Amino acid sequence: MRITAEKTKLPVIQGLRGIASFAVCWCHFTAATKIFSNHPLIAASGRNGDLGVIVFFVISGFIIPYTLMDSGYRLKLFPKFMLKRIVRVDPPYLVAIAIAVALGVLSYHSSLFKGTPPHYTAVQMLLHLGYLIPFSHYKWVNVVFWTLAVEFQYYLLLGLLLPVLSSKIRLLRAGSILLWISMPFMVSLPQSLPWYSPLFAMGITSALWRKRVIGGVEFGCYVMASMVACCLKLEMRETVAGILAIVCILWLRWMPVWMLALGDLSYSLYLIHLPVGGRIMNLGARFVPDNLRVLLLLPTVALVLSLAYFLYRFVEVPAKHWASKIKYSHSNRRRGPAIEKAHVVAH
Repeated sequence: MRITAEKTKLPVIQGLRGIASFAVCWCHFTAATKIFSNHPLIAASGRNGDLGVIVFFVISGFIIPYTLMDSGYRLKLFPKFMLKRIVRVDPPYLVAIAIAVALGVLSYHSSLFKGTPPHYTAVQMLLHLGYLIPFSHYKWVNVVFWTLAVEFQYYLLLGLLLPVLSSKIRLLRAGSILLWISMPFMVSLPQSLPWYSPLFAMGITSALWRKRVIGGVEFGCYVMASMVACCLKLEMRETVAGILAIVCILWLRWMPVWMLALGDLSYSLYLIHLPVGGRIMNLGARFVPDNLRVLLLLPTVALVLSLAYFLYRFVEVPAKHWASKIKYSHSNRRRGPAIEKAHVVAH
């Protein structure tokens, strides 16, 4: 099996996605489990891996408006934008839902099963299709899916508000950006877009600055406001992760090839690592002595990376191709630093 990184003119985006996805994966295999409760160093190695989610949000905050502005986005293109995002994101997501449900059922019928029996309903599956689980009493079949719901909410709101967020009228632009940053104080709902809106704002305003829509002073003011909002609503480590992500996006110009290759698999790895790798780790821990459980990590990571490659190659790549066929109008494009939109997309 050979994995090669696709070429991109913003390699840091791709590399950060790979790091963020693997960090979340490692967190679930080491820190978010009792398997290594007697191995504090191993558990500690993944303790901050959940910050990969924060990095994903900042990346989406930057790359989506960046590519839309580069495409001459206007409000009338909103339906096409949403269709493009759904075609790009949903096929791997639907396969991941099927994998999670199938493994849940198979695990339940195993003689080794311990835990709460899974119960899936048609309504629950339909709510997954619309990312509506947070607005119901049902649970996600894969707990990492809540971040996809946040991203979907972001696509909806950004697609509607980008024309005012990037307006040439400073008062209109500043008011809309500050309202965006203030969302967590108006709608206090954890695991939702409003809760994490200041992180997305860091990315959005960075894109506006990179596109020369706003100047350095205005950009600095928005970043400071976003930092204050993050400090008041989120953990300090999450705020720091967001700032570091922005610094990397704006000023880092190189990533090693292996990080770029990992970035190719980031979305697929994120989707399937828990239902597959989590079960392998839990099952292996029943048969492997405590002092040897660290040996479970390498084969588990190797397997989920291999499966992520197949999901990427046979589902995600075709989805990216289909999405690339949905074209925006290329008139009135805002010129800025070049970027290959076909590849560098936030999931």
